[in-house]
Amino acid sequence: MRDCKILWLDCKEGIVKNKRIWIMVPVVLLYSMLTHIELDIIWENIAPEYGPYSLFELFWINFSGCDPLIKAKAMTIPYPWLAMYICPVFMTFDYMQQDLLGYGSQMLFRIGSRKRWWYQKCIWCFISALWIYLLMWITMAVFCLINHIPVSFTPNPNTIAFMATESICYTPVSDTLIPSPSFTMTLLVCPLLSMFTMELLTMTLTLFVRPAIAFIINVGILTLSITFDRTLLFPRIGMLMKNDLLYSDAYPLKKGIILCISFITVCMIGGGIVFRYKDILPGKEEEP
Repeated sequence: MRDCKILWLDCKEGIVKNKRIWIMVPVVLLYSMLTHIELDIIWENIAPEYGPYSLFELFWINFSGCDPLIKAKAMTIPYPWLAMYICPVFMTFDYMQQDLLGYGSQMLFRIGSRKRWWYQKCIWCFISALWIYLLMWITMAVFCLINHIPVSFTPNPNTIAFMATESICYTPVSDTLIPSPSFTMTLLVCPLLSMFTMELLTMTLTLFVRPAIAFIINVGILTLSITFDRTLLFPRIGMLMKNDLLYSDAYPLKKGIILCISFITVCMIGGGIVFRYKDILPGKEEEP
């Protein structure tokens, strides 16, 4: 019970009172509006027979991603996609050290274990990623309600067929791909898993480098992810239109998910071991 209370205080301090999270709401809404314009062009001018698009298509476009720039040989940078993944890291990248300078040091004393404190911070990373992800969904849902767009989570088979022809360097899996519950669930889970992995990786890196450098490293990983499609570049699991669900030779989604889970495991266990013996309080100097 005490650990749950401390975790609640952690979420209240790092999420509810985090002004960065609330500032990002209009930004997400702006990208939804831009996506709405793009969908209007597709549906009204290119494929009107597909029928009205829904919340799911809006989500799919927002997290669509891009062909790897090195293969596409075109500078089609997915700015909305980058924003979706940079923002969660930006909102939380320095929270751990800020917390240690404030009431977090008292919580560490009350818990009585660095290991338990670290694992609570890992849980906090997941909760913050989940909250930001839900906030994006809420923003898109409100936008759909305002614009009389169906709030549906079922992908349209015609939409899938159309989106499976958008790549200029990959081969479509099939012309008649039928969406299944597992297909939809995979697309819903992958962005959250990618966000959580990046947040946890950033927090773990702060054990070795300054928070700003850890943030820059993650931005570098995202930049590499839009340039190449190597399996090691796990953020590509969050590119919902550029994976092997739609294209046979695109990014292997199962391998990417396993890689994310491996990163999470290493960060939680390895970070806990390092944090147990290392003092990371910024600005603290040893006495002569």
